[in-house]
Amino acid sequence: MEIYRAKVEALKRIEDKARRAAKQAEIDAVYRAPALEHLRKASGSRLEHPAYVEGLIALTEERHDDALTLAKRAQDEAPWFYDATVLEAETHFAMG
Repeated sequence: MEIYRAKVEALKRIEDKARRAAKQAEIDAVYRAPALEHLRKASGSRLEHPAYVEGLIALTEERHDDALTLAKRAQDEAPWFYDATVLEAETHFAMG
């Protein structure tokens, strides 16, 4: 997920729209699709923090409102789970 996010952030520096779109499609195929598949498989297993995994999926799919809601739910269910707070911060950053 981190590699995908870094690659997407780098897209912002490509000014040519056609080149940026082509690179986005490549990044989605190489990084996003496999990451989403992995997360979806994990969400079907017995997880300690399922809201967190669903939040990661929502963030990756750019469903920011859902990601924030799920991050908050994960925080409420497990206040000690630091990654839920990181998910909330990363979602705000993506929205920014």
